Parts: sequence; structure tokens; C-alpha cells
Amino acid sequence: MSFYVKYLPHHSYTIHNIILFSCDKTIEITSMSELVCLSHKHKKNPEKFMCIYLIVVMMVYYLNSISNLILIHECEYNYWTNYSFFHLQFLTKQVNSMKEESASRAKIYEQLESSICELERTNSQLSRKHEVDKKRIQRYESI
Repeated sequence: MSFYVKYLPHHSYTIHNIILFSCDKTIEITSMSELVCLSHKHKKNPEKFMCIYLIVVMMVYYLNSISNLILIHECEYNYWTNYSFFHLQFLTKQVNSMKEESASRAKIYEQLESSICELERTNSQLSRKHEVDKKRIQRYESI
């Protein structure tokens, strides 16, 4: 007779809620007294039953360990998923603000360039007027 333990993910396993599957029938253990009754039913071979019981206890321990590891990995996965989601949101906002800042700087540079062009025109006009006025002053001084 071979026994299997049913694995149910996300459950806390105890000897009280383990379900054993054998080739010929299913045994559900809900209490220690049922386990003792089962051991008395197998009077022919109680050592074998105790061996099965020990295996079941070990399996309960390992199933609990596996369940805890799964929960830990799920928590880590959720943490990193949320972290990457929020990090992505942060980076997206940062990129958008940098784009806006770049656009506003481009506008400022355009305004500065047009102001410089205007100032250069004004400067050239003033320098021409200055030369004309200088020539006038020289003419008046020579008279």
C-alpha cells in the first residue's frame, strides 16, 4: 500500500488537517485520536503504521516550510513589483518634468537670441549715429 499526501498551496499544514491518499482509499486525519484509532486498526503491523505516521509528520513539516517559502517569495515578488511600478512612475514623472524644463529653457534661449539680435541692431544703429555725430562735431569745430 502506498500513501501520498495531498499538497494544497497557501495552507497551514498540521497533522489535524492532513489528507492521506492510498491506492485503495482516502484517509483524512482531523485529530490525534483518529490517528490512534487508525494505528489500532493496523494491529498486524503497527510499526509500519508508525513509520507512515512519522513520514506524514515530516511531510507536514516540509509542506509548512514550502508554504512559508512560497509566501516569502510572493511577498518579495510583490515588493519588487510594487517597487518597480513606483520607480517607473517616479522616473516617468522625472522624465516629463525634464522635458518641460528643456522646453522652457529652449523658449528662454529663443527669447535671449531674439533679444541679442535686437541689441546688436540697436548697437550698430547707435554706433552709426555716433560716427555721424562725431563727423558733425568735427565739421562744426573746423568752422
